[in-house]
Order: sequence, then structure tokens, then C-alpha cells
Amino acid sequence: MASGEGFAIKMMRFTGKLRHVFGPAAIGSLDEPVKEPTDEQRAEHENHMAQFTVERLPNGQSYLVAKDPSDGSNLR
Repeated sequence: MASGEGFAIKMMRFTGKLRHVFGPAAIGSLDEPVKEPTDEQRAEHENHMAQFTVERLPNGQSYLVAKDPSDGSNLR
């Protein structure tokens, strides 16, 4: 490695060598059908999301805020 290389370049070279040992990241087939959530999964998700409100910033970004911050789920 050249002495003038940055950390990112050194790290990419290192992870490239690790790829020879561990192989590339596993990816799914693009031909697989989309798996629709079950009614039970949808209900569970809706119950979970009912604990939060959506707040939007003037630049259009949105984030979740816990309705009850005393439960510790508010990460702000």
C-alpha cells in the first residue's frame, strides 16, 4: 500500500481481500414473487405505529415522535 493512500482506500482494499475468502454478499433473486404481509402482520404493524406521530420539517423530511415519551421509545 502506498503511504499517501487515505483510510477509505486502505479499508476498501482490505475488504476486497476479505471478499475472496467469504464471498460476495448474498442477494435474493429478482425473479422471486413479492411477499405480501399477512393480516396479522399488518395489524401488528398498525398497533406499533399507533404509538407514534409523524412530524415534518420545513424541508420535507419526516420523522416519528413517540406519543408517550416516558416509555423511552423517543430517540430525539
